[in-house]
Amino acid sequence: MAKETKITAETSKEELPSNVETLKSMVLTLLEQIDDLTGQLHYLKRQLFGKKSEKLDPAQRLLFEDMYEEVKAKVEQQREEKAEPVKKTGRKKKHNGRNPLPADLPRETIKIEPSEEEKICPVCNTPKEVIGSETTEVLEYVPAVNRRFKLGHYERVQNGSVKPVVIYYF
Repeated sequence: MAKETKITAETSKEELPSNVETLKSMVLTLLEQIDDLTGQLHYLKRQLFGKKSEKLDPAQRLLFEDMYEEVKAKVEQQREEKAEPVKKTGRKKKHNGRNPLPADLPRETIKIEPSEEEKICPVCNTPKEVIGSETTEVLEYVPAVNRRFKLGHYERVQNGSVKPVVIYYF
């Protein structure tokens, strides 16, 4: 064969050989390189993104099966000896809802009962029994009021005359 020319991406058409046989051999070598590089790429992708777990032969597990049973029995026996109830030291549950009202606030009890008609069973006309009750605390907000007392200033007129007042004209 004739001399091999190095082909790169920057090689122009004029630099390529004109012999067909040479061109065919160059194409074949380039295809081999592409196949090699594609294989390397697939291998590296598998290494980088493939499964990381080791593949074990199922027959390999049988090698240590008798030892496994002995160790498992010993571990179970040790667990039974050490078995103590574990105390739970969990977190306190979150309090959902409002905090209770302070005990020092004044409280007023208002009992709301059903009417007399609702206390009697409409079917058998006997009085109904109290099963349960609901207790609700409601905070009633009364805004503060600033009271200002205005006192009238009165003078008593004596002798029927009024004090003289100076009137200015501008």
